[in-house]
Amino acid sequence: MRRHLWEWQQVKCQDVGLDMNGRKGALRTLGLCALLALTAGCGKTSKHRGSHESVGTDGIGGAAGDAGVGSGGSAGSGGGGSGVNSGSGGSGGDVVVPCNDGIVGSSQLPRLTQQQYDRTIRDLLGVTALSAFDDQPPSALLGADHAGDLTDLDWRGYLSAGEAIAVQVMANPELRARFMACTPTGDGAACLHDTIVEFGRRAFRRPLTDAEIQRFETFIDERDEITETGAAEEVAEVILETFLVSPSFIQRSELSTELDAAGHFVLSSHEVASRLSYMLWGSTPDLELDRAADADALQTPDQVRAEAERMIADPKARDLVAMFHRVYLDRGAGSAWESVRKDTSVFPEFTEPVVRAMNEETDRFFDAVIFDEAGSFAELFTSPLAFVNRDTAPLYGLDPAGFDTALTRVVLEAERPGVLTRLGFLATYSSETHTSPTLRGSFLASRILGMELVAPPAHTDPGVDREGFETNREFVAALTAPTECAACHTLIDPFGFALEAYDSIGRYQTREADTGAPIDTLAEVTVDGASVTVAGPAELMSLIGASDAAQLQYVRTWIAHTFGRPVNILDECVEQRLLERLTNDDYTVLDLLIDLTQTEAFVLRAPLEEGP
Repeated sequence: MRRHLWEWQQVKCQDVGLDMNGRKGALRTLGLCALLALTAGCGKTSKHRGSHESVGTDGIGGAAGDAGVGSGGSAGSGGGGSGVNSGSGGSGGDVVVPCNDGIVGSSQLPRLTQQQYDRTIRDLLGVTALSAFDDQPPSALLGADHAGDLTDLDWRGYLSAGEAIAVQVMANPELRARFMACTPTGDGAACLHDTIVEFGRRAFRRPLTDAEIQRFETFIDERDEITETGAAEEVAEVILETFLVSPSFIQRSELSTELDAAGHFVLSSHEVASRLSYMLWGSTPDLELDRAADADALQTPDQVRAEAERMIADPKARDLVAMFHRVYLDRGAGSAWESVRKDTSVFPEFTEPVVRAMNEETDRFFDAVIFDEAGSFAELFTSPLAFVNRDTAPLYGLDPAGFDTALTRVVLEAERPGVLTRLGFLATYSSETHTSPTLRGSFLASRILGMELVAPPAHTDPGVDREGFETNREFVAALTAPTECAACHTLIDPFGFALEAYDSIGRYQTREADTGAPIDTLAEVTVDGASVTVAGPAELMSLIGASDAAQLQYVRTWIAHTFGRPVNILDECVEQRLLERLTNDDYTVLDLLIDLTQTEAFVLRAPLEEGP
């Protein structure tokens, strides 16, 4: 389709230093180069892009960047009182406790993460799989999410993806209609102009400047030079590809220069709209949010709240919340949840369909508790809801004859409170033949309660044989008795001992399968710095649901997601105010999401201090 592009691009792009070597036949046009020079960043990116650190966002939303839960993080600026401006679902009120307050420094040019890129392409153009690349998602052509500047590999990935998407869209009338504002007539110039203006508004998440429009219109003027025939459809394909590799598309720029009294940058309505959409949907704003931004109607807490409440009612919010909780439970791609295996000579009923069903059940559980039941944080650990099919019914003690392959919502008995007594967690954090109090306990201690655990010794072999022990608990206690092990295991293993009521594949048990010995679930656990005796799973889960440490870890994980960075000491006041509300019985997880949009940190930005 394109004619003599390679040599032409070499000349046109010299000013911005783009390497065209080996890219003959690929799009690098005058308009693209001019845009790269014109748009803030000129192809450079911030230090921050979605990475997979600690209890981080895993690229699921918010401003893409280094994400995790921990101290430190970017430098910021104090003052300005970054508190929750208004509450929902309970009185709460501000906590009168000294805390570090301010706006954490953040990048003004975060790149879209892979997940954000795929969702943005889906919502803009309807493309979810690339037909030219074995129906892989568009992000499969991109480099891995990482912090730091755009690499040559990253850049080539964007170029390949942009070209593949543009070709696919223009070859499909339905997809093409989502891109083009009209059907070209005559030379097509008027239609192409309208497409530049209208699609550009959505792609850049703000109106194009006059200079940007003029540079895109260069394609129309240069049509005979850059396409085979100069047809409007060929020019449109070049325009689309250029949009998809432009910095204002692949970066979520926050370039407002307006300052508040404390010297923080006040985000424009378009920048607030982008934060809202990537926090709550992991994708680009919709037309209604665009209209609010264009009307500059996202400058007050009430205006932001109204949009956030509307957006949470959209199915895309459910998808985003599901992704968040996959990160929360460390269920990312390639995690232990997906690869869990059992010894089939011991557990012949544990099959691939069971693994699929238990993972889907975990997603369905969070969705039902948070959206359908308007549940609180505590209910994530105490709700009796479950989703069962004929493969998993026997493992829950239910008659499989009452189920088919689809998951059915049920209410379980009292011994099954919350998500951590469902098959997914219990089977994942066990060995192939027996339960693992250590795996289960360390997950609860570190992932749910936020305890910092030291790495185990490099090699310890206490020489303990399982034979001779009546229960798995006795064996584990003997195995971890050496001094170099006991310090940590006396902290983490009791959580797992309380969960010995469930076997390696998550079935409820009262006696050991090997020996017939009674199961002992009485345990002394340390929660919020206090030693508490629990009789078993129900008491343990109630304790966790009410735990300050568990609530703080959950709030911090949402903060990391919302702002796309690790939590910082300057987040302390926001944490305290949200935690005060989280203790109210009628305060829901969705209220927490809304209140995060009401913080000053959500609508302000402090400069990111550059390193040497």
